[in-house]
This record gives sequence, C-alpha cells and structure tokens, in this order.
Amino acid sequence: MLMADVNAPDWAHDLARRVESYVEDQLQQPVMVPTHTVASLPSVSRWNNCTIKVSDETGGATLAVSNGTNWLRVSDGAVVS
Repeated sequence: MLMADVNAPDWAHDLARRVESYVEDQLQQPVMVPTHTVASLPSVSRWNNCTIKVSDETGGATLAVSNGTNWLRVSDGAVVS
C-alpha cells in the first residue's frame, strides 16, 4: 500500500491514493506481448527474463522466454528453432 507520511499535506495523501489506484488498475489489464518470427528473434542476452510471441515456431505460434542464452518455448522449455 502506498501511503504518504502522516504529517504530509492533504494533496500528498490524495496523490498517493490516486497513484495506488492507477497502478492497481493497470496491473489488471491484459499484457501485450511483442511478436517475432524465428528469423527475427531479438537479442537473447539483452532481453533476459523477457517474454515474446514467436509467430512461426515449429508446431505453430508460441510464447517464448529468454534465459539469457536461448529463447525457450514456454510450453515445454525447448529452444526455439
């Protein structure tokens, strides 16, 4: 919970309430995942621990996550190829 100091002015308490409400609302929204082809995968080391959609992976489109060394399919942990 985001709170302003007890001695903070009213506007600071109001701001804290508004920021907390905004963040809670945003965290409940769907996440848009960028789409790439196998040939256009982004740098695996630069995007460590990030998720992408691979549109033309073997077996069809799939989500993949970077472990810093490879893009791994979320479904089975295999390296995207």
